[in-house]
This record gives sequence, C-alpha cells and structure tokens, in this order.
Amino acid sequence: MKVDTSAFNTSQQKFETKLFTNNSNASFFDEDDNPRSSEDNDKTYAKAVKNKPSKHFSNGEKFSFSFYIKTNPSKVIYDPNSINDTKIHSFINKVCKSEWSYREVSESVFNKYINFLKTENVQWLNNAQRELK
Repeated sequence: MKVDTSAFNTSQQKFETKLFTNNSNASFFDEDDNPRSSEDNDKTYAKAVKNKPSKHFSNGEKFSFSFYIKTNPSKVIYDPNSINDTKIHSFINKVCKSEWSYREVSESVFNKYINFLKTENVQWLNNAQRELK
C-alpha cells in the first residue's frame, strides 16, 4: 500500500521570536518604541516566543506568546546597566548552572522588565523583581 504524502502538511512553520535589548544595544525600535535586537546574542535580555496555534481556544485567538527574561539561578533579573554583576556565591550554582539564562515569566513581569529596558528607570526592575519572587 502506498501512502500519498501530498495529503500531509510536512512544512514546518517558523514562529516569530521577538528579541529585546536596552536602548544602547538596539538594532531597531518596534511600533511601541521598544528597543529590539535582530539576533539572539549576549546583548539580548528578553524574548517573546510565539507559540503554535491551538484549535482549542474559544475566544478566536490563534497564537499565544511565552515570555522569557534573563535571570541567574537565584532568580535575580539581569540589569545591563549595573557595573557590578550579581555574583553567585554557592559552589554548586557556580559549577552546575550557567550564570545567566532565560526564565519563563508572566506577561506582567515581562512588561515591567521591557519598560525598564526602554526607560532605564530602576523602579520598573525592582517591581519586576518583586513580582518574580
């Protein structure tokens, strides 16, 4: 028995990833005047990843986003304007975990962090940090 493969959609869709940075490292600014990066590198501090469409959404939305910001293993949010990086004093954390990585967060924490990157107002960072813990 031969299977007709043309009946199956084998093409993989590329889902949009929005990369965010601070004003001094921005490649461009989006329609909301957020500083954005065109590639994921060490100067990218947050990202919003569009998820696959779901058939089970009752409100008609086809896409949702997952939000990520750069934190250390102790859940301290990365501050690109800080002269002194927060050091990890635990031997296990230092050896077994990478120092800064992306952590999935709520949309509220993400928006506060993006406002911090855009305005460089530390109060936005403090509010995001408070909500994260």
